Amino acid sequence: MLKEILREQVPGVEVRVYGSRVSAQSHAVSNLEEALRLSTNPFLVEARDWACLSESFHREIDPDYVVLK
Repeated sequence: MLKEILREQVPGVEVRVYGSRVSAQSHAVSNLEEALRLSTNPFLVEARDWACLSESFHREIDPDYVVLK
């Protein structure tokens, strides 16, 4: 479901996933954000523009992300 939303809303953009969903330790911007909000996806998904994130946040994500599309 998430991949379909990404194909429709941000075609051609690399999407990285990190955090508890990637490490299998799950805890109980625009049109993309709206589509995610309206979806029936049971997990909270936040969309951020990589270019707008700080270098320190890049370093936090870099060691443990998965390219989703």
